[in-house]
Amino acid sequence: MGGYRGNMRSHNIGLLIVAMMAADVANADTLAYVRTSSQQDLATDRAKYHPLNLLDDDAGTMWCEGASGMGEGEEIRFVFKKAQKIDRLVIGPAAGTGRLINVVKVSDGVNSIRIDLSDVYAERTLKNPLEGSNYTVTIQQVGGPNEGAALSNDIACLSEVLMYYKNRLFGGQIPTAKLKYNEYRDKILGRWAGEPLGAPESFMVFAIDGTWEWTFTPMLGGRSERLSGEYRFRGNRLLMRRGETGRWADMGFKHERIEVDPDEIGAPLGDYDVLHLNRALDAKLKGEYNNAEF
Repeated sequence: MGGYRGNMRSHNIGLLIVAMMAADVANADTLAYVRTSSQQDLATDRAKYHPLNLLDDDAGTMWCEGASGMGEGEEIRFVFKKAQKIDRLVIGPAAGTGRLINVVKVSDGVNSIRIDLSDVYAERTLKNPLEGSNYTVTIQQVGGPNEGAALSNDIACLSEVLMYYKNRLFGGQIPTAKLKYNEYRDKILGRWAGEPLGAPESFMVFAIDGTWEWTFTPMLGGRSERLSGEYRFRGNRLLMRRGETGRWADMGFKHERIEVDPDEIGAPLGDYDVLHLNRALDAKLKGEYNNAEF
């Protein structure tokens, strides 16, 4: 097979993999969640090319973009709980990619660096660390087709994107089990806006390390509020608690996909998801949360 030949070394990253990140809520200061601009086979096999595959130090798993074209311009966005410095990057090509990726750009929102890829892991130590709460990795340039790959030659994939600061992967420690795909958790990861739609006063963030944070900022002024704690799933039931020792409450979690009429005035830019939570833990948390974009 031409291009990426599958001879990628692991850089001993397994010794530092995300299993190094602290599960303790008070000290957890790590990666919150990962988002991508597109994903191959999203509707039919969500786990197969999921962005979590970029974090597992396994050259055999990969994220693949699913947009039209050859993949240039497609993005992976890493969202941290707060501003995080990065002084070393390790980016792995995917042996099974359909289209070879030659160049990616990594940006902290202000500064960016170019990383050239070949058939082995690219490792870059940064003299001047990047710093931000959101990092974007963009496929900037693709090459030719990966001869012999099972995927179509218009599908570009990466196997790893690992970010370090002082040898701390993603800024902290998360047990390896937290990185495994879970179909229920996958429905809630990320930042969700409360009501009213398009002009929210509250936000809920579910992070990959099993923590949540709710914030409320009145639009017309007044006292802001913040609540935080842990969450877990028992089967398809979402359980949440305040802090690290509070009582677990069944949140009556429901998830639905909303289809948008593109001709409706003031409608979101596209279809979006809605989470429904009851008041079992705190009346303030009750209601609907959405990820609509305007």
